[in-house]
Amino acid sequence: MVDVSVLILNYNTFQLTCACIKSIYSRTEGISFEIILIDNGSTECAPKRFKEKFPDIILEHV
Repeated sequence: MVDVSVLILNYNTFQLTCACIKSIYSRTEGISFEIILIDNGSTECAPKRFKEKFPDIILEHV
């Protein structure tokens, strides 16, 4: 069981969303957490790039 679930909605903001995820990782020491990223049909890049950079996130495509 996780202490915190972080839900992020993304639409064509790859760099900004990556910065957000990095920030979460840097501020959650000692906390059990999960990151759920929901990509809302982005055309900027393939959503799988998030999983390549952050393999522990849960990625959903809408």
